[in-house]
Amino acid sequence: MQKLKSKQQIRAESCGYPPPRPMTIADLAKLSVRSRRGDDASNPLWKFDYDKHRERVMGVKPMVDSHAPIVCKNMYSSPAKFNRSITSFVRIERENAIMLQRIATIMKSPPTIDNRLSFKQHSINIRSKAREMTLLRIAFDNLEMWKRIQTVRPAYDRKQQLKDFAYAEKVMGLLSYYPLYWKLSPNNAFEGLREQAMTNARLNPRPKVFLSLETDEEPLGKLVIELRADVVPMTAENFRCLCTGEMGISYKCSTIHRIIPDVLLQGGDVVGKDGRGGKSIYGDTFPDENFKLKHKEPGVVSMANYGKDTNGSQFIIATTRIGALDGVNVVVGKVVEGLELLVSLNKLVTPSGSIRKKIWISSCGSADGGELEGDEDENEGYPTESEGEEETYRPPSTRQYEAGPDTTDAEENEG
Repeated sequence: MQKLKSKQQIRAESCGYPPPRPMTIADLAKLSVRSRRGDDASNPLWKFDYDKHRERVMGVKPMVDSHAPIVCKNMYSSPAKFNRSITSFVRIERENAIMLQRIATIMKSPPTIDNRLSFKQHSINIRSKAREMTLLRIAFDNLEMWKRIQTVRPAYDRKQQLKDFAYAEKVMGLLSYYPLYWKLSPNNAFEGLREQAMTNARLNPRPKVFLSLETDEEPLGKLVIELRADVVPMTAENFRCLCTGEMGISYKCSTIHRIIPDVLLQGGDVVGKDGRGGKSIYGDTFPDENFKLKHKEPGVVSMANYGKDTNGSQFIIATTRIGALDGVNVVVGKVVEGLELLVSLNKLVTPSGSIRKKIWISSCGSADGGELEGDEDENEGYPTESEGEEETYRPPSTRQYEAGPDTTDAEENEG
């Protein structure tokens, strides 16, 4: 009868090892000692695990295909195909080498234009050279001209010129009633007119003037302005003379060129009549006198300017209190009659701010003594042949209200 094999014998035979011999008591004692160590290679359990691991390692399947690539069977079978492949490979290598040579040439050579517009670069170079030559020629011409200017002598000798000017200046000084202006110092330029303004301020501290306004179609009304000559005598005298026209310039026929509804109106350009200019009796401009009076009520009249000490003939009439103008515009007086006219002028302004109709100052003059003395008579204060007197010329500075009834009344009151 055949003896049955144990599992250990079957495993040993399957791995190709000889069957184990029967274990004795001494072997079992050694086995129990080695099993505690866990590193005995003769341990059947340990050897079985190792064999299984070795079997898995030897029989592992690759996850990536590592076989040789599939090659067409007829690729190298025909000599003609092989020659064509070699020829193509050689041609590609030669073209790559040529391309590398061209790239190296481009990198090392200076920039050039190699397109269809390359001829323009040549023309540009030619034009630039021509321009350089033109500029060089101009420079030489300028140098030659500068040399001639340095060496030329005037046909009119400088000494003779100064001698002739001195003679002409002497003649002008003898013919002119007033001193020559270029010989006056800045401090004495307004001295004569300042004295006249101070004298008139003492005689009449608050003179009154009027301005009559009208459009091309109808008259609008009259404004009576009281001037504060007691506070700003020079500014008040300038405004009064511009109203009477006794100094040759007048507000007559000038315009009200600017109206801001319920704020102010501006006018008095005696030069261009359009608000771009102006002129005073002292010259083009005169300095600010003082800022004692304020824009604290409607109807205040002040001088318009475009900066410090630039007063001329233009004026501003406030229709409300404007504190922003205090310390900037010199107040010369206020409207005492005709405030309702200022309100009615707001109707002549369009929503965009322009004036519908041109507003003119048709007449102006003095309003003292209850009579309106305008500038209609240009010969007022000058003697005429009809008076039976010898014709003589007297400048305005010596005619301090001689013909005005208000001055006579003031002198009588003082007497």
